[in-house]
Amino acid sequence: MVMGPKIEMTFQQAHLVSDGMGGWTIDGWQPKRKIKGVLIPLTGDERLITGKVEVFADYMFAIDYPKGLTITEKDRFILKARKFGILLITDPMEQHRHLEIKLEEIS
Repeated sequence: MVMGPKIEMTFQQAHLVSDGMGGWTIDGWQPKRKIKGVLIPLTGDERLITGKVEVFADYMFAIDYPKGLTITEKDRFILKARKFGILLITDPMEQHRHLEIKLEEIS
């Protein structure tokens, strides 16, 4: 496990409903579990969107392997008022000991 101060984030799974054309759309979010791990900032940049500059940052969230829980790129994490979308999930050397989850702060 990565060394550093642990924080607790809420893991939420997307509630999917049929869009009537063979696909799926997100209808809401269901909180599943609070997960402790180490949040490490990776990169950040500014982008001009809708006439104002917004800051986008990427993070790595290192957690112990969650038994009985499947995490996918459709899900997200919440830390107080901050929301993080999942970009990539890696299981180093496929040992099922911990996961490294690349996150993008979305608000």
